[in-house]
Amino acid sequence: MKKKIKLKLSKYNTLLLKYYSELYELLQQLRIPLFLLIFILFVGTLGYMILSKGNFIDSFYMTVITVATIGFGELVENSDTPVGRVFTSFLALGGIGFYTTSITLIANLLFRRDLFSLLKYIVMLENISKLKDHFIIFSYNELAEELVKILKKNDLKFVLIDDNRENEIKLTKNPYVDYFIIEDMFDKEVLNSVNINYSKGAIILLNDKIKKLALLVTLRLLKPNKDGFIIYILASDNEEEEKYKSLGANFCIIPSKIISTRIISYISHQAYGFVSDLLDKVSYGEEKEIDIIELVINKDSILNNKKIADTTIRKKFKSTIIALKRGDNLEVSIDPNTILQENDVVIIFGKYSNLKRIMEAFINNSKELINIEQI
Repeated sequence: MKKKIKLKLSKYNTLLLKYYSELYELLQQLRIPLFLLIFILFVGTLGYMILSKGNFIDSFYMTVITVATIGFGELVENSDTPVGRVFTSFLALGGIGFYTTSITLIANLLFRRDLFSLLKYIVMLENISKLKDHFIIFSYNELAEELVKILKKNDLKFVLIDDNRENEIKLTKNPYVDYFIIEDMFDKEVLNSVNINYSKGAIILLNDKIKKLALLVTLRLLKPNKDGFIIYILASDNEEEEKYKSLGANFCIIPSKIISTRIISYISHQAYGFVSDLLDKVSYGEEKEIDIIELVINKDSILNNKKIADTTIRKKFKSTIIALKRGDNLEVSIDPNTILQENDVVIIFGKYSNLKRIMEAFINNSKELINIEQI
């Protein structure tokens, strides 16, 4: 039976198969107590049916109240006869022990923390296997607690991996974390279990420099394409930043630098603090209503060789092109007659919901982005 289950589950990743095997081992422990419980109920019911000449319902009920020591009296026909009372006595003496032992073993197994943890992990891994375009967060700490809130508010999918068992309860209680795994984050099977091949990238929040470096190298070996898999990593200084970038990191974040520049931003723009604060919130993903996106024009894009005036970005999507980056030049005074070219970066400002529609239309190369008469 076990071999058949393993064969059936071979299509799943190894980690999920491991959890299924552990679940099977736990459930195997139910066999003896369940057999004892069914046996005593069968013997009792059969005996009372013989006495009552085939009354199944009353016979089963009489068996249950006898072995469970409830005892409402002799309810089955002929159970008050000498033969019936002898049978009830032996059933009570032998059955109560079987019954209580079986119920105790079954209850202990069903309410064991291991069983519920396994079921929880199995369900999560099944759901994770269906994820696409998600991020993988490595390590759960104070920074991760804040990060998951913003990711959740922005409807961004993610899976968190941590190797510290003490964080399991915290992650379970965190309303912003839907999927997490407490396993060795360097294990290839663990990385495969979070559907790394279909993810957008990784966010490395480890504090240990050696582990951080090792994880970066591991991820880049598994996913060498920097455009197809983006790695974000924390760095303590510029020297560390250069090292990580040389090993394949796309973006290095230096917390001390970001905090200091944000403080300077508030100090330098006190006269128009609202605008500064708004742009800060947009940049850091704290503002949900509005946002800024970038569209990189490629040669096959429907926007390639089209005038800005011919797009529907303003009229249909109620958004504004605030800048155009062409090569090393950044144009902030936009001429509607400017013709978009390959490799241009169009920077658009607007409501989050409208920008999301623009991004979807851009990815699908939809004609919605161009005035119909211009096609």
